[in-house]
Amino acid sequence: MEGNNQYIHKTGIIMPEYQYVIDRKVMVWNREYHTIEANNQEEADSIVIAVAKRETENQVDEWDTLLDTEQDMSVNENNGLPTIEVMRDNDEKKRITIWENK
Repeated sequence: MEGNNQYIHKTGIIMPEYQYVIDRKVMVWNREYHTIEANNQEEADSIVIAVAKRETENQVDEWDTLLDTEQDMSVNENNGLPTIEVMRDNDEKKRITIWENK
């Protein structure tokens, strides 16, 4: 496949450029903010714990992704499935995977 564009390398030689996409599966903490309506603190605690366990639903007031907690996920942590994929477009402009970390 020919390069998508061409540029002049620092040596003065015209070289093609190639575009790639790298997808990485990572682990990261999300922080959710909830307002719980309840008769007392004990009941509110029980409700929010059930929400955390996904046993019941509650409207999330707001949430943040804690980017400083991001960690690469290993293949073992992903049940043997790849966690990094390198892709490019083929001649038909369809994205193909050229490498993955199995």
